[in-house]
Amino acid sequence: MVDAAEPTTYAASARPFAEWVDRVRRSSEYVVIPILALVISGLLFSVFLLLLGKSPVDFFSLVWRGGFGTSFSWQNSLVRSAPWCSPRSASPFRRGWDW
Repeated sequence: MVDAAEPTTYAASARPFAEWVDRVRRSSEYVVIPILALVISGLLFSVFLLLLGKSPVDFFSLVWRGGFGTSFSWQNSLVRSAPWCSPRSASPFRRGWDW
């Protein structure tokens, strides 16, 4: 004989997984949309470079090498990006300073 409580036990055990999947799906929006925007803008810029007669592969390889190719490039990238990581860096823009 089949117990009537058994199907609810399976449904109750599946509910946390379904909630987790739903939560991951909703939170992945914050990662997928910016990545998709970067990919689309990269493709559009590649088309622009092709219209100019330049190679997009050469351009992106030069950008990668300039930003991350050597230890000096890493150091320079980190030094230039560090002020933007600080919360105080946004205060001049909020106050309307023109610099």
